[in-house]
Amino acid sequence: MNSERLHLAIWQAAIALAIYGLSIIVGIVAALAFESSPLLLVITIATAIACWIALAFNWRGMSRTQTLWFARYLCVFVVGLIGLDVLIAIASYE
Repeated sequence: MNSERLHLAIWQAAIALAIYGLSIIVGIVAALAFESSPLLLVITIATAIACWIALAFNWRGMSRTQTLWFARYLCVFVVGLIGLDVLIAIASYE
């Protein structure tokens, strides 16, 4: 295994996790600021869409560089976690 490919895969996996962390931080700040208003749901969905777009660009970079499998699986896992956050936000909307 090439050391450069491993470092690139770790870097891209870290980017995917950072995008998920950003999504969580925005969700927490929005929940503290807006409590239970329709704006909170809109912010959650808009944040999810922005994060999915960022992950799509990260995925495109992975495809170009033939990234190792664990970074790709982590990216797909993060997309699913963000989707789960959106489903929870929709389900908890009053």
